[in-house]
Amino acid sequence: MEINDFFNSLTPDVIAEVNRLQIEAQEKEFNEFIANFKNDRCYLCSKELADVGTSLCLHNLLFRANPKKGILERTFEKHGLFPTLTYLAWVANSEATGINIQKKIHNLETGKKFECSFKWQNIVWSFSVAESDFQGHSGTQTDFPHFHVEILINEKFNTRFGQLHLRLTDQDIFNLKAIDFFKDRSVLFSGHAVDSDALEESFTASGGSILAPVIDNQSPHYHVESVIRKADGSSISQAELDELISRSTENHKLIFECAKEKGYLVQSAISPTDAVLTLRERK
Repeated sequence: MEINDFFNSLTPDVIAEVNRLQIEAQEKEFNEFIANFKNDRCYLCSKELADVGTSLCLHNLLFRANPKKGILERTFEKHGLFPTLTYLAWVANSEATGINIQKKIHNLETGKKFECSFKWQNIVWSFSVAESDFQGHSGTQTDFPHFHVEILINEKFNTRFGQLHLRLTDQDIFNLKAIDFFKDRSVLFSGHAVDSDALEESFTASGGSILAPVIDNQSPHYHVESVIRKADGSSISQAELDELISRSTENHKLIFECAKEKGYLVQSAISPTDAVLTLRERK
């Protein structure tokens, strides 16, 4: 059966149930991850994060010790692309929710399928899959579906995109085909990620709650500019604006949230600040 036929054969009830079970499983696994991570231990192998040796565990990617490149390559290939993305998303979000992840599946350059970056402490990991990678480079030693990775430590290259051709697992291939099928509503890995093509839509739909953990007065991660009008389209007065500012301060809410509670019309534009990780695109 072709993958398009498979997805088209799924009923909304089946999709909803699969999503529910997946979310439950991921929440349970994430809670186990974070409980161990806070104690400097790996939830996968139960070792300390600094214990690398010849282990092929994903905690090798945190460079708490100094694994050899051969160990890194074998670690990536043992776990595959998407389990690695999930793990690094959890690591990135453990430091700051939502600002240490960038992904791009929309408006990619011609020939690109998927790109993303993660940051934690002094490390930035970036991943890339081009259409030619997915097909394999015919007539070469890399004539198999693969992905590329770049690793920066203290802003210096540890691994460049062209150095490793990491084999995609069967599950990775299925996931990438699923992304192509669903494109506008794919969930690539756990945790909030910044997607410039969907950020404002998600922000509006959530009433701003999607950004609540990452907006504060001391270190804002997003610029939010709002135009507030009365229900009939007329401008609000200075006194009404002062009231909104007062409610915002007293209730620890954004001004536009208070405006919506009052029944005002609100249009918001969002742009990330320099605190948000910039996607490192493969050239």
